[in-house]
Amino acid sequence: MTENVAGAVPLDRVARPGTLRDGAVVTLRAVVPDDAELLGSFHAALSDESRTLRFLGAGIDGRAAGRKLARVPGLGLLVFEGARPIGHGCLIPTGHGDAEVAFAVADGEQGHGVATLLLERLVEACEWLDVGRLTAEVDPGNHRMVVVFEDVGLPVHVRAADGVLHVVMEAALDDAGRERLAERHRCATVAGLRHVLAPRSLALIGASTHAGSIGATLLTNILAARYQGTLHVVHPRAAQLQGVQTVARVEDLPPGVDLAIVAV
Repeated sequence: MTENVAGAVPLDRVARPGTLRDGAVVTLRAVVPDDAELLGSFHAALSDESRTLRFLGAGIDGRAAGRKLARVPGLGLLVFEGARPIGHGCLIPTGHGDAEVAFAVADGEQGHGVATLLLERLVEACEWLDVGRLTAEVDPGNHRMVVVFEDVGLPVHVRAADGVLHVVMEAALDDAGRERLAERHRCATVAGLRHVLAPRSLALIGASTHAGSIGATLLTNILAARYQGTLHVVHPRAAQLQGVQTVARVEDLPPGVDLAIVAV
């Protein structure tokens, strides 16, 4: 990220946490030159197909390309799930109020709204960078990326030439685009609540052997309600409680528990 862009864009606005289509909450931050190795590793880990679609050619050295992206003029954003980078997007001014946009999303995370979230934030940054028009060059086989551009609600114009799709977008949302953006955020918020209101797996931490205690009552209520998901109970000594096998420590729980109830 160049120094002038760092001063022009309020990064707390564009790099705030975001919610994906399935309700997962991710963090974003701006790319800095010290991210060269991180970006190199991220792009090197992409599949050959994803790397070809991103850089419009086969045989690209993903590590070298990623290192270069840490130092290009403009604004870069990284998306993290925990400490793991799952997406990268960049906005590179090309002069006269235009800027080029490009994205890469980790293979296992594609289709979850990572690129859409990145595009939304980069469009926000255009206001402070005096960018009125966005351009992108897309492989004709990369239909998913064209859908991302259209999904954000920007007026999109696509022209095929020289074996590449040349995409031009106005860097401002119209009323219909703003409504689509709001609806997408509403759906993501609802999806995020499903982990609480309809968890597929539940961990009760602090279940008790003492009848009438909070932990024991919670377990009784969960069983009485005929909870249909996977139930895990944590107790440091008892092998089972109310017929449910227990684990001794939180660290013994399997990964991916949707909801934990702490009653200690």
